Amino acid sequence: MLNLLSPTQINLILSKKYGSKDIKKIEKATCFIGEGCPRSSTELYYNIFNSINLANKGQYTESDMAFVSVNGNRAMSLGLTQLMKNEINLLKKSNGKLIADSLYNLSRPYNIGERTLRDFLFNSGWKIYESSSDYVIWF
Repeated sequence: MLNLLSPTQINLILSKKYGSKDIKKIEKATCFIGEGCPRSSTELYYNIFNSINLANKGQYTESDMAFVSVNGNRAMSLGLTQLMKNEINLLKKSNGKLIADSLYNLSRPYNIGERTLRDFLFNSGWKIYESSSDYVIWF
């Protein structure tokens, strides 16, 4: 999906503190699921992917791999919203995959939203398909 983004959009992502790890997820993704509070990385990603009609699509296929981002421990954090849960459930029904933060990045105190996502995925029957230092792919 990275090839669909403009150089300006890529530079905006890379300007974020953890943008380089997120670019690696975007390289593998076909779409995005997320809702973010103002000025958050999640909001930035939503705006970028919504501009190319690839955010919170509502319909998924087996070939989809959704990059999911959840606000961390910050003021006005939206956390894992019901809209996001609904989108993730639609992705699961289609037998698509999901790409999110690595187990290492989940351990950072800030990443409470990503830990909530992990717990939701486990409780919803998702399994880890592939794990690296940059991301985890779920199916």
